[in-house]
Amino acid sequence: MNIKRHVIHTILGCLISITLYAQKPFEDLRFKDALVTSKENDANYPCITDQQYKEIERRCNENAKAIFGNNPIEDHTPLTLLKWPLRAAKGLTDCSYYFISAHVDHDKATTTFKDYNCGSNTYDGHRGTDIATAPFPFYKMDNNQVEVIAAASGTIIDKHDGEFDKNCPTVSGNPTANYIVLQHSDGSRTLYLHVKKNSLTAKAIGQSVAAEEFLAIVGSSGNSSGPHLHFEVWSGSTVSTLVDPFSGACNILNTSSWWLNQKPYLESSLIKASTHTTDIVFPTCPATETLNESTSFAIPFQGTGLPAGFAKFYIFLRHEIIGMTADMQILNPNGTLFQSWTYTSTTNAKLNARAYSKKLPTIPGKYLFQA
Repeated sequence: MNIKRHVIHTILGCLISITLYAQKPFEDLRFKDALVTSKENDANYPCITDQQYKEIERRCNENAKAIFGNNPIEDHTPLTLLKWPLRAAKGLTDCSYYFISAHVDHDKATTTFKDYNCGSNTYDGHRGTDIATAPFPFYKMDNNQVEVIAAASGTIIDKHDGEFDKNCPTVSGNPTANYIVLQHSDGSRTLYLHVKKNSLTAKAIGQSVAAEEFLAIVGSSGNSSGPHLHFEVWSGSTVSTLVDPFSGACNILNTSSWWLNQKPYLESSLIKASTHTTDIVFPTCPATETLNESTSFAIPFQGTGLPAGFAKFYIFLRHEIIGMTADMQILNPNGTLFQSWTYTSTTNAKLNARAYSKKLPTIPGKYLFQA
């Protein structure tokens, strides 16, 4: 039997288990605000405990002494500014792949918290920058789609691997994270925690790495609420020399940015647009999402749970702000408009998504979904 096919491509492309609101037929579907796990890390469930900090500090200093001798560099002045510590792996074509779920806490009080920009994107006592993968964090982790890379050239002064890497907010016992620590030429250190089991670079403690060199895959090991990188910067050899690489009005640790190019506080953007045969399945942590994603639909098409001829069209939004508008279009093979619709935001969210049931074209060809 000869089955004609037509293809709809997306031109735009987050660790999160996603809760869906009830869906009405033919209407759009909205995800729970922020698309975050049912419980994020907080002061009662920190991603790194004080005891774990002490152990990391002890190991790093013992290794640094063996590598550099009794006179480690303690300049405390950044000589090499930091690059972004994550990148999309080869083959990942999403427009982006992350959002910042928590910054460093700059409020010394034990019951309140404040990030470098005087906002609330942090939690009490948090010492690093948590960069969460999105959308489909466990799918991205399973398929090695987001890589941890060196923010600057340096020497490996500690690494730990072999720990279970699919922890969730309900985990108990303060498990240890898989991690790697680099010391840089100015004596500063960068820490990369919660990485995927057995994904760490084969390089050993004492070996050098170049800026942007592969270090690991983002995972959810240790006290983690989902796949993310906890990225931390020390200007010296102890956690008391903590630096927030982001410069801002409420940064009480350092006056200047340590980033080569500091990202804006709100990176509002559409990070992925995609077409699906039916709804995406977002199971509870740590199960992997079922994407049901496709760019090819056989005529006639019948999506599971959808009316005849309908497919699902998704967009994923980072740092959504009330009043922002998303414009969506399906274009015919000749570039003319087949269908268009818009979405105007009514909420502020770190991460959000919209899903639409739309009837597919019936004439075979290559169509374009853009947002």
